[in-house]
Amino acid sequence: MSVMEKAKELADALRESAEFARVRNARNEIECHEAARIMFRDFEKMRRDIEALVRKGEKVPEDKLDAFNRSLEIISYNPYIREFLDAEIAFGRLFAQVQQVIAEPLADIGSIADTPSPAAEEPERSQT
Repeated sequence: MSVMEKAKELADALRESAEFARVRNARNEIECHEAARIMFRDFEKMRRDIEALVRKGEKVPEDKLDAFNRSLEIISYNPYIREFLDAEIAFGRLFAQVQQVIAEPLADIGSIADTPSPAAEEPERSQT
């Protein structure tokens, strides 16, 4: 089986996981409650704006960070949004564990690159 086929299987397994189902269900619950939906939409806009600044390498203004943190504190009181954020964190942990498992065999590549090849160790021969 090819690497890409395995990756597709992994994506399917993640999509079928309890953690992903929890995120999806929590997101659907937010959509069913207008106040939560509006609060979350505004919060997500703030988050995207800050992420865009970071991606550009720009410094995020302190007032934007303060507003974001206040917004996060306020929306976390909403039980639907709090459940979504908790579910997102749980899925993030699962995803990080998967990445760690995938990255483990790649750690050896760094040691190979640091080891001189046998050809590099041979002294240069003079051409006389």
